[in-house]
Amino acid sequence: GSKWLSIDPMLKWLIWPYMMMFLSSPLSTFLIVKNQIKINGLWQYLHFISICALICFKFDSLEDFVKIYAFVEFTLCFIYLCIIRKVLVKSVEQNS
Repeated sequence: GSKWLSIDPMLKWLIWPYMMMFLSSPLSTFLIVKNQIKINGLWQYLHFISICALICFKFDSLEDFVKIYAFVEFTLCFIYLCIIRKVLVKSVEQNS
């Protein structure tokens, strides 16, 4: 019914981080292939701590929480993609 209509604004915020996860997740295996397990592990740790840190904040509404979560998730996945790109470029340059 009408209760579900309030979900729409939150879904608009969640599309972007899930898009970034959709891009970064399959590419993350490249770090393992290139023996960059330490970098991958550090990013996983940073990701875990950042998401868990959201518990420490008080949000006025669920929508505010979703906005902050989406921002943190999007930013972390963007950083992850940048790390993967840097390792990929370095690997290509070494093989040239």
